[in-house]
Amino acid sequence: MKATPLQSYNQSEISLIQDALRIYMGSVPITAARIILTDYIKVMKKGNQVQLDGMGMEHIYYALLVKSNKMASASESSHLEVQEVRKMAQEIRKKRIHFQQTFYKTYMLNEDYRSNSI
Repeated sequence: MKATPLQSYNQSEISLIQDALRIYMGSVPITAARIILTDYIKVMKKGNQVQLDGMGMEHIYYALLVKSNKMASASESSHLEVQEVRKMAQEIRKKRIHFQQTFYKTYMLNEDYRSNSI
Protein backbone atom coordinates (compact mmCIF):
# COMPACT_ATOMS: atom_id res chain seq x y z
CA MET A 1 0.00 0.00 0.00
CA LYS A 2 1.32 3.41 -0.94
CA ALA A 3 0.32 7.06 -0.65
CA THR A 4 1.02 10.29 -2.54
CA PRO A 5 2.20 12.53 0.32
CA LEU A 6 3.81 15.20 -1.89
CA GLN A 7 0.68 15.97 -3.92
CA SER A 8 0.11 19.35 -2.30
CA TYR A 9 3.67 20.61 -2.89
CA ASN A 10 4.72 22.88 -5.75
CA GLN A 11 7.81 22.44 -7.94
CA SER A 12 10.12 24.52 -5.74
CA GLU A 13 9.16 22.48 -2.67
CA ILE A 14 9.73 19.25 -4.60
CA SER A 15 13.17 20.57 -5.61
CA LEU A 16 13.90 21.27 -1.96
CA ILE A 17 12.93 17.70 -1.06
CA GLN A 18 15.14 16.35 -3.86
CA ASP A 19 18.06 18.42 -2.61
CA ALA A 20 17.44 17.29 0.97
CA LEU A 21 17.40 13.62 -0.07
CA ARG A 22 20.63 14.08 -2.04
CA ILE A 23 22.35 15.66 0.97
CA TYR A 24 20.93 13.06 3.34
CA MET A 25 22.25 10.20 1.21
CA GLY A 26 25.76 11.50 1.78
CA SER A 27 25.38 11.49 5.56
CA VAL A 28 24.26 7.88 6.08
CA PRO A 29 26.04 4.53 5.63
CA ILE A 30 26.15 3.20 2.08
CA THR A 31 23.58 0.45 2.69
CA ALA A 32 21.04 3.01 3.89
CA ALA A 33 22.02 5.39 1.07
CA ARG A 34 21.09 2.74 -1.50
CA ILE A 35 17.61 2.45 -0.05
CA ILE A 36 17.23 6.24 0.07
CA LEU A 37 18.45 6.40 -3.54
CA THR A 38 15.37 4.48 -4.68
CA ASP A 39 13.11 7.08 -3.06
CA TYR A 40 15.23 9.89 -4.52
CA ILE A 41 14.85 8.44 -8.03
CA LYS A 42 11.08 8.07 -7.53
CA VAL A 43 10.79 11.73 -6.50
CA MET A 44 12.99 12.80 -9.43
CA LYS A 45 10.84 10.91 -11.95
CA LYS A 46 7.34 11.50 -10.60
CA GLY A 47 7.62 14.82 -8.74
CA ASN A 48 4.61 15.54 -6.58
CA GLN A 49 2.73 12.51 -7.98
CA VAL A 50 5.22 10.06 -6.46
CA GLN A 51 3.80 7.10 -4.56
CA LEU A 52 5.70 6.29 -1.37
CA ASP A 53 5.38 3.82 1.44
CA GLY A 54 5.93 4.65 5.10
CA MET A 55 9.70 4.17 4.87
CA GLY A 56 9.96 6.56 1.92
CA MET A 57 8.07 9.21 3.84
CA GLU A 58 10.35 8.64 6.81
CA HIS A 59 13.41 9.13 4.59
CA ILE A 60 12.01 12.46 3.38
CA TYR A 61 11.24 13.50 6.96
CA TYR A 62 14.78 12.86 8.16
CA ALA A 63 16.27 14.36 5.00
CA LEU A 64 14.35 17.59 5.58
CA LEU A 65 15.48 17.69 9.22
CA VAL A 66 19.13 17.27 8.17
CA LYS A 67 18.67 19.98 5.53
CA SER A 68 17.11 22.37 8.06
CA ASN A 69 19.95 21.77 10.51
CA LYS A 70 22.53 22.50 7.81
CA MET A 71 20.60 25.63 6.84
CA ALA A 72 20.48 26.74 10.48
CA SER A 73 24.24 26.39 10.82
CA ALA A 74 24.83 28.35 7.60
CA SER A 75 24.77 32.10 8.06
CA GLU A 76 23.04 32.87 4.74
CA SER A 77 19.77 31.13 5.66
CA SER A 78 17.13 33.08 7.51
CA HIS A 79 15.29 31.76 10.53
CA LEU A 80 12.03 31.77 8.53
CA GLU A 81 13.49 29.53 5.80
CA VAL A 82 14.70 27.04 8.39
CA GLN A 83 11.28 27.03 10.07
CA GLU A 84 9.55 26.40 6.72
CA VAL A 85 11.73 23.36 6.02
CA ARG A 86 11.07 22.02 9.52
CA LYS A 87 7.35 22.62 9.01
CA MET A 88 7.48 20.60 5.78
CA ALA A 89 9.25 17.80 7.67
CA GLN A 90 6.51 17.75 10.31
CA GLU A 91 3.80 17.67 7.61
CA ILE A 92 5.45 14.65 6.00
CA ARG A 93 5.74 12.99 9.42
CA LYS A 94 2.02 13.53 10.09
CA LYS A 95 1.13 12.11 6.67
CA ARG A 96 3.31 9.06 7.34
CA ILE A 97 1.68 8.43 10.72
CA HIS A 98 -1.81 8.80 9.22
CA PHE A 99 -0.88 6.49 6.35
CA GLN A 100 0.50 3.80 8.65
CA GLN A 101 -2.46 3.96 11.04
CA THR A 102 -4.89 3.71 8.13
CA PHE A 103 -2.96 0.83 6.58
CA TYR A 104 -2.79 -1.01 9.90
CA LYS A 105 -6.54 -0.67 10.47
CA THR A 106 -7.27 -1.89 6.94
CA TYR A 107 -4.88 -4.80 7.33
CA MET A 108 -6.31 -5.84 10.69
CA LEU A 109 -9.88 -5.72 9.36
CA ASN A 110 -8.94 -7.96 6.44
CA GLU A 111 -6.82 -10.37 8.51
CA ASP A 112 -8.60 -13.33 10.05
CA TYR A 113 -7.59 -13.33 13.70
CA ARG A 114 -7.90 -17.13 13.78
CA SER A 115 -5.50 -17.72 10.91
CA ASN A 116 -2.03 -19.09 11.46
CA SER A 117 -0.34 -16.47 9.30
CA ILE A 118 1.95 -15.23 12.07
